[in-house]
Amino acid sequence: MNIIYPKINMNGDTKEKLRRQFEDNVFQIVDTIEVLSKNMPNGRNYSKEEYKEARQQYQKHLDNLIDAHKYMMEIIEKIDEQ
Repeated sequence: MNIIYPKINMNGDTKEKLRRQFEDNVFQIVDTIEVLSKNMPNGRNYSKEEYKEARQQYQKHLDNLIDAHKYMMEIIEKIDEQ
């Protein structure tokens, strides 16, 4: 994906405000990843046939959050470079 980065300019948010916004996003995503990681599907709650697929589905959504975290971190890096 070609990421479009915010640009610091006189008419926009300050560098500090932009960075803080994306840091807040990162903190929330990290908290969410931690909670979801602790609450992975448990085999006791599924039939043997369903459990593997349930874990795969859950992991797919967890991976999406991990990708979102990487995306936000990359934006923070670009903000810092400006």
